[in-house]
Amino acid sequence: MNKKKLTLLFTLFLLTLKLFSQDISSGKFRIGLNFGANLFDLNKDDVFDRYKGKAGYTFGLSLEYKLSEFLSLTSDVNYDKKVMEMEDDLYRDVNGNMTLTTIKDKIKFAYINITLELRYYFKNKAFINIGGFYNLSLNIKNETVIKDTGESVTFWEYDKVIKNYDFGLSVGIGYRFSLDNKNHFLIKIKDELGLANIADYPNSSLTDLKTNTLKLILNWELPL
Repeated sequence: MNKKKLTLLFTLFLLTLKLFSQDISSGKFRIGLNFGANLFDLNKDDVFDRYKGKAGYTFGLSLEYKLSEFLSLTSDVNYDKKVMEMEDDLYRDVNGNMTLTTIKDKIKFAYINITLELRYYFKNKAFINIGGFYNLSLNIKNETVIKDTGESVTFWEYDKVIKNYDFGLSVGIGYRFSLDNKNHFLIKIKDELGLANIADYPNSSLTDLKTNTLKLILNWELPL
C-alpha cells in the first residue's frame, strides 16, 4: 500500500475521532483495530477452480455505533491480502521441442475492504452480524515458477481479466470479552460472499467469476 493511501486512512481515522468525540466518551461509539487471517476462493470457472486458497491476512479499523442495548451499526475498513495457489502440468516450447513441465502459480490479491453491517448482541455477549461489503482492488500479481528449475516465467496476466471491484453479502458470528475495565476484545468469524461477476474478459470462456472469503478476526477496542 502506498503512502497516499496510508495518509488517507489515517486522516479518515482522525476525522472520525473528532466527529464522534462526544459519543466516544459516552461509550456509544467504539473504534477498534482489526487483525486476522482470511481464506479466499474464486468460483464458477474451470481455470480458477484448479486453484486452492492459501492463508492471507487482514488488518484495519472497526467502527461501532450503538443503536440500542442489543443492536449496533458497524463498519470495517480493512486491507486484505488474499492468496491462491495452483500446481499443474502443461506443455511449453523448450528449444523447439514441446516439453511437459510442472508449474506452480500463485495469485496475490490486494484489496481495500469496506463493510457495513447490523450487529445484534445476545445477553451472553455473543453476537451475529449481517450486511454487505465492497472491495476495491489495489493490485493483482502472479508468481509463476517452473518447479524443476525454479525459473520464474509469465504465462498469465490475471489483472487484465478480473475487474478492480467486488461487492456482496457479509454474515458472521462473534463474541465480545474484556480483560479489564479498559481492554475489550471481539473475536469474529465471517463469510463475505461475492455477488458481483468480476470476470472482465469478453468473448471468452471466462464469463462468470465470483468470490468467497472466510475471515477470522481479532478486534481490540481502543480505550479512548
